[in-house]
Amino acid sequence: MACQMRQPLTLLALFSVLFLISCTIQTFPAAAEPTQIIHIKPDGTVTPATAPLQIDGSTYKFTTNIDNASLVIERSNIVLDGQGFTLQGSGYLNNQAAINLTSSNVTVKNLRITGWQIGILGFFDGNRIVNNDFEENCFDIAVYASNYQITQNYLSYCRIKGNNITVSQNQITVGDYCTALWISSGTGIIIEANDITVANMTTSFISTDGGNFQVYHNNFLNAQDMQESRGQFFLFGGGGPFAATTPWDNGYPSGGNYWSDYTQRYSVSEIDHSGIGDTAYVTATNKDLVDRYPLLKPYNTSIPTLPTPPPPQTISSNPNETTPSTPELPIWAIIVFAVIALFLTIAIRKKTTVRPMGTCGV
Repeated sequence: MACQMRQPLTLLALFSVLFLISCTIQTFPAAAEPTQIIHIKPDGTVTPATAPLQIDGSTYKFTTNIDNASLVIERSNIVLDGQGFTLQGSGYLNNQAAINLTSSNVTVKNLRITGWQIGILGFFDGNRIVNNDFEENCFDIAVYASNYQITQNYLSYCRIKGNNITVSQNQITVGDYCTALWISSGTGIIIEANDITVANMTTSFISTDGGNFQVYHNNFLNAQDMQESRGQFFLFGGGGPFAATTPWDNGYPSGGNYWSDYTQRYSVSEIDHSGIGDTAYVTATNKDLVDRYPLLKPYNTSIPTLPTPPPPQTISSNPNETTPSTPELPIWAIIVFAVIALFLTIAIRKKTTVRPMGTCGV
């Protein structure tokens, strides 16, 4: 009797071991893949060669969305056109920049950039950032250089340290406990013709530890909420003597900014059909911050939307990635099939093989 039971028990033990092995294979955590880097070299070549960028002269076009891969642009005098596609990062604490501009006279446009610590990082002078949509980044743009144009983008947070930088025709939305623009040690910084909306608990619109900038023709679309939300932190996180020396208008007849609560707070008249009120706008949170020539109507900012991306091409940014020609079964399924086949073989042998009584051999 013991001899007759030995074979099924052995098979059961074998099945148990195989099952444990399959479970171990299935639940073993896979290592996260590091972010890939796509280089546009100084000679214009792209590495890896399989990167989803189409080269058309000096224009590099996205052909599909790119996940978990950043770009380093080393060639000057080019255009990077996202065509409405998305450059997706792994999260705003990933300590990485989506695009690193290490060259000059580069235009980055028509791109959605989301999930990065820095969306676009610029250390080289003379670049343009145009019509991009930034979402869920720690800093959308960080510029440590001069002669930049940041225009027609959807922004939340920017770091600016340089000279002759224009921030214009952007839609700027500032979240709770955040600052839209952090400005340091620069001259010739112009903040013009932007639509600006803050959250109830926004810390500041501009925080500065030095620098010379001018703010005019912007539309502060919920000015009353801003006045009531954060007290002295409305425009300058950390304070400083900069409000008294920084003009918040462009003189007459050019004018200042549009404040949505202007005509509610003041009894005003228009100056000579100029579209400018005859009473200065003083922020309730900083008496030194004065717009001498407030606009009576919103300024036309003409902010475009991103284009609809064309149908994506199936191109991988990973040069080592291959597409299997046939479906692959998981290891645990192969093991289960093997065990079932083994049991079927034994059952057939029992029906076709006659053993002497009282023996266990084959």
